Amino acid sequence: MSNPLNGIDADRWYLVWLAVSVVLLVASIAADKPLYAGLCAGLTAIGMGETINHPLRQGFVPGYEVTIRTRSPKFLGWLLDIVGVGLLCWFTYKLAVA
Repeated sequence: MSNPLNGIDADRWYLVWLAVSVVLLVASIAADKPLYAGLCAGLTAIGMGETINHPLRQGFVPGYEVTIRTRSPKFLGWLLDIVGVGLLCWFTYKLAVA
């Protein structure tokens, strides 16, 4: 029996973050939990922002193909990160007060 976590690429953590947060967002909307849906929306925004900030770049060297996914900040990526952190802070505060 193989370990299902062996296939996860640690360099693309933001894609795992995005996938998990979307599943949690759908579940919290289906369960009619608006505070948790807001938290998950913040997590989803951060995941989308980091996906934009880590573009796939490929180059060719004689005999090799080079694939790079280093962080290259874009305005939309930063904006989604800021919105996501804002949503996380706001809904964490609302959840703590409730």
